[in-house]
Amino acid sequence: MTAVRFPASIAALAAAFASMSVFSAPQKPGNPAQNDPDAILDLLNSRAAGNETRYEAAALKVAEGARRGLPLQMFIIALSSRNGDRLPPGAAVDAETQEAYFKASRPVLERIAARKSNPIVLYLLAMESHDAAMLEKAAELGNPQALNRTAAGLVADNPARYPDSVTNAALVKAFGRFKAAAKQNDMNGCYNFGVCLNSGIGTERDEEAAFNAFRTAAERGHVDAMNNLGICFREGIHVRPDIEASAYWFRKASEAGSPTGMLNYGWALKNGEGVPQNRKKAQYLIYKAAKAGHPDALNAWGLMLLRGDCVGKEPVAAFKAFEAAALLGNATAMDNLYACYRDGIGVEKSASKALYWKMKSDAANGDAVAAAWVKDEEKKLAKEKKE
Repeated sequence: MTAVRFPASIAALAAAFASMSVFSAPQKPGNPAQNDPDAILDLLNSRAAGNETRYEAAALKVAEGARRGLPLQMFIIALSSRNGDRLPPGAAVDAETQEAYFKASRPVLERIAARKSNPIVLYLLAMESHDAAMLEKAAELGNPQALNRTAAGLVADNPARYPDSVTNAALVKAFGRFKAAAKQNDMNGCYNFGVCLNSGIGTERDEEAAFNAFRTAAERGHVDAMNNLGICFREGIHVRPDIEASAYWFRKASEAGSPTGMLNYGWALKNGEGVPQNRKKAQYLIYKAAKAGHPDALNAWGLMLLRGDCVGKEPVAAFKAFEAAALLGNATAMDNLYACYRDGIGVEKSASKALYWKMKSDAANGDAVAAAWVKDEEKKLAKEKKE
């Protein structure tokens, strides 16, 4: 059973940062938005934190404010719609409405930015205009999402595997910005701060401090942090093992719409770990996570179909689940696909395809010889396809 773990490499960290929200909550509810600052906070932070349930509910509230002509809400909904942020039905607006919202709200935000150098307004205008200097100014003024965003850029541009003096200085600066965002109780800042502490990015490794940062982020609604806490309590990392606390955090992540949380909580329900066993609900959650395209969940669902575990035995469907997970890069699924082709489980036997997926699995697990073989084989297959 595979579950999410703390990112161990700079690549994993950069990938996690790449999906961060481009917004932040207003520091003062009296600025352009006069109502429901909590909804704005949830909308602007929840997508980055993976909390789809909270994001969708907040988006509908902010969209209602936009329809009533509130400038900040209009600007946020227009920008989110333009950027393809997958707003729920009832919140997204078409291109014509986006332009109308921008036309009505942009002058208001520009006047505030010119008069007060308001950090949130500067940040939003920077995101709309792609103005790097304005984004940097918003970060210097303490806007938490500008701090997160600029720090993420520093991490992505300065891989830790090349630790020269310039890189180290950049990563130290990135760590300082994540720390500054975390001090404002920004849930994404807390999570990013924890990742740096756990992986030693721009600072010395401190796993206990990382755990505390993840706990704060989880309590504020960050889904990856919830899953990390679940693992910590399940495996006794920095705390005594507590399977009930583990199941609690996996359930919270699942309820927030996280496929990883659904898989982890589904597995706990299936095995009765920290929660009363409920195989029917376990089946539903693991299937839902698999349907969402989660590689580990697809592999887990394939195993359940293969063994008749909580569901009827369906070897063909199991093979298809393994194949989908393998194509998404899941090494365990590649190994399962190898066994399917070798033994004819759910598919016609094929020694050549079995060998290919075995070597793919070994390559994905770090075997350099297997990786070279796969590269040559794929070149050969591509050449044969052209001919």
